[in-house]
Amino acid sequence: MNWKNEKNNSEVWSVILFMGVLVAGMVLGACIFFRPTTSVREKRNLTKFPEFKLETALNGEYWQGISTWYADTYPMRDIWLDINRAVQQTYGIQTAQIISDGTKTGDDIPVVPGRNSSPEGSTPVQEPSQPQNESSQEQEVSSWIPVDTSKTESSEESSEPVNSSGNESSGQESTGESSAESQTESREESSVQESSAQESSVERVPVVPHEPDGMADEIEAQIHSSLFCLDDAAYSLYYFSLENANKYAEMISHAADLLAGKATVYNVLVPNSTFVVLPEDIIKQLGCSDEREAISYYYAMMNDKVHTIDAIWTLRDHKDEAVIYRTDHHWTQLGAYYAYRNFCKDKGVTPHELSEFEQVDYGDFLGSHYFAVERSEMRAHPDRMICWIPKGTNEMRFISSEDGTWWNWRVIQDVSDWDIGTRYNAYIGGDNPFSVIENPDITDGSACVLIKESYGNAFAPWLVDHYQTTYVIDYRYYEGNIIDFVTENNVNDVILMNNISLASSSWVVDQLTWLMS
Repeated sequence: MNWKNEKNNSEVWSVILFMGVLVAGMVLGACIFFRPTTSVREKRNLTKFPEFKLETALNGEYWQGISTWYADTYPMRDIWLDINRAVQQTYGIQTAQIISDGTKTGDDIPVVPGRNSSPEGSTPVQEPSQPQNESSQEQEVSSWIPVDTSKTESSEESSEPVNSSGNESSGQESTGESSAESQTESREESSVQESSAQESSVERVPVVPHEPDGMADEIEAQIHSSLFCLDDAAYSLYYFSLENANKYAEMISHAADLLAGKATVYNVLVPNSTFVVLPEDIIKQLGCSDEREAISYYYAMMNDKVHTIDAIWTLRDHKDEAVIYRTDHHWTQLGAYYAYRNFCKDKGVTPHELSEFEQVDYGDFLGSHYFAVERSEMRAHPDRMICWIPKGTNEMRFISSEDGTWWNWRVIQDVSDWDIGTRYNAYIGGDNPFSVIENPDITDGSACVLIKESYGNAFAPWLVDHYQTTYVIDYRYYEGNIIDFVTENNVNDVILMNNISLASSSWVVDQLTWLMS
């Protein structure tokens, strides 16, 4: 009978333990004042408590909103998610893994006779293969690569504003026509040192919504929906779109035609890390589109007025250096430097050597890939945020996409005490609609405009020491007509920079076509 009593006691203690954990969870969940409002690991604001309205209370929407708020803002949610991920990773040893939604396909990449070409000394473009399909590729990948077909979950500290008038005057919505007229300010008026000029500039540069409709979904679809994980790194898989490639080439060729005789147009397509770092045998097994063939096709379809700058072959040549982050989808400033040297060669100017710049180390960095897959190997071996400060000036200003306020900032910002997941913002203050950098050491009236998404952030600092004025436009948040801006501000060089995956996005192509027509 003793063994029965022991069994009953064990069951009682199990029930007590279970109820204790349940009650503790309820008490913790009831701690309103300890609920987080943002998630560092997911880089987003968490759900807010819904506003009470009789209509939503009656149709159930209000109560559903409370349920969502409760789950999304549970105290110590990021810690619990980290624990959950750690437990999942004990299920088995996985050195390599494909994470994919299984829906994307890649078109054939045509060969343009006499035009598709690779830089001297690089591997020539091969005949295109059959269309790539994620669902079929899973059978082609070696058995040592497990496949997770569940879609990955989506996942600044600042100085004081220049003046309060910027917030009021820039907060109004602007149309394409009015914003084009607004950008007739001269580079002298945009000088950071002249406060009156700052006030004038604030009134004239357009402000757009912080997150345009469709942009976040497109970026997620192009960058994070298909990832290959290997040890302490993750790699975006690319799928070629023939329609969007043709539209992209047509868009920039048309812009070059419009600016002929006024400005030189450059295009830089930046690859993902997949075709820069991985060995050929693994690349062949992944079944994604060949980024080298794709970039070659994009460039071949652009007219002769567009100066195309190589990045993929140069980065591949330097793949043993830290040219691409392992835990993030961006390239490093060192990777951008090698593309900058190619840009200088095409432009006919002498690039500066790395040794001429002050190098700074802002510590460990975990990027977007880590927060998408949260592999313990990546957290144990984070990237390093190594930056180089421009020689002529480290001062800049930008207009915030949040409220239209102008901010004084630094081209390279010390982010050593920032959260480990936000340190890519070391470059030009992150993503903002419009930024201006004035180099006091150059007085020849030269100017360039870098039109970019976040890949351009690490490239912009290298331009500073070649122009009196460097303008930076993030096309995702900007609403002015870029052709008019270039003409009215006597811009010499127009540099369009895109990651190859985003250049395949219909949203990106449509947005750029609208801005550069």
